[in-house]
Amino acid sequence: MKFNRQKLEYPVLMMTLTFFFLCSFGALADSTRAACGVTDNGEGPNTGIHLQAAFPELPKLNELLGLFQSPGDSSRWYAMLKDGSVYWFDNKPRASKLNLFISIVSQVENSGEQGLLGLAFHPEYSSNHELFLSYSNKSGDSVISRFTKAAKLPISIKTEQQIIRVKQPATNHNGGNIAFGPDGYLYIGFGDGGGAGDRYKNGQNTQTLLGSMLRINVDDSETYTVPKDNPFVGNAAFLPEIYAYGLRNPWRWSFDIKTAELWLADVGQNKYEEVDIIKAGKNYGWPIMEGKHCFRASSCDQQNLVLPIAEYDQSAGDCSITGGFVYRGQQVKALEGHFIYGDYCTGRILSTVKKTEQRYITTEIQQTNMSIGSFAQGLDGEVYILNTYGLAGEGIYRFADAASADNCR
Repeated sequence: MKFNRQKLEYPVLMMTLTFFFLCSFGALADSTRAACGVTDNGEGPNTGIHLQAAFPELPKLNELLGLFQSPGDSSRWYAMLKDGSVYWFDNKPRASKLNLFISIVSQVENSGEQGLLGLAFHPEYSSNHELFLSYSNKSGDSVISRFTKAAKLPISIKTEQQIIRVKQPATNHNGGNIAFGPDGYLYIGFGDGGGAGDRYKNGQNTQTLLGSMLRINVDDSETYTVPKDNPFVGNAAFLPEIYAYGLRNPWRWSFDIKTAELWLADVGQNKYEEVDIIKAGKNYGWPIMEGKHCFRASSCDQQNLVLPIAEYDQSAGDCSITGGFVYRGQQVKALEGHFIYGDYCTGRILSTVKKTEQRYITTEIQQTNMSIGSFAQGLDGEVYILNTYGLAGEGIYRFADAASADNCR
């Protein structure tokens, strides 16, 4: 997520947040109509697609940044809030009660782009009860910790085992998303350390964990070990945890539950937002490139760089891409195989789908007035949109086809 940029430095940050937050209040009717209206150019997958409030009776979820289901259990959702708290609720359309699952509010720095930024259930959660959280601590550092659920909830903060702590030179570009891959390893996405224009020169620095996608094994020790097949193991020029690098601020990424491909949204600087498919050992170009374009010069050396599979510019007011999920649900057949993502500033929802190995098609699905901070995916493959600064009962949306239009809120 990008709340500030070179032209939006920190005094303006909270004003920007307040603006988007108030817009969510002041434009409720417009937001609702925009969310339910269909923007159809006759060429994309959006014909007959609507959004509807998924859990309209839930209490307000302030700064909702994540919604998760634990492996093998679709009966509950776990809502992750930026302040450091996680609540669970029943997976029922009329769910109305929030139950505290874990709170680390006392040790989370919740300001600007800092906060509780990631959650991942261990693949064997049903038996080992391990939960991993990614957060900014009171010193502003990025922390990845393991917590263990006992018989009684909420989970005790005393069960914390810190496995990674990374010094952050600035308050922005934390990244912070975490997820277990199909291989059972924990993947971690960190931004370039913040500032603007790669101020701290971490984008191409392979002696730091910043600006990279990491891959670690959390099962063989109290902290972690490095998988032997990580791409740079044995190469002294790279830290062995690095799986891929050259990232600016990976704000939300996920594995396709069908193909296992890792789709990532990387927030741009001043002109372009990009979508990448992350592969082992690859360099994604920042700050040599912004999207598919040279960042600092009219020409630049693109040898050995992987360019985005999709991008969009900021000419229409877009400014911060929010990554999502590849749709594998049943509600909207037209979205099958489409990576669903959006822009935080304009509320546009887009999709990119692979046609061939070299050809991807991007389409605008809908234009909304939401402040889209994140997306979610159920075990059934359905994708949800999280209006991070939405009103009570209007924060979580799902896709529905035309037959469900009467339920559109």
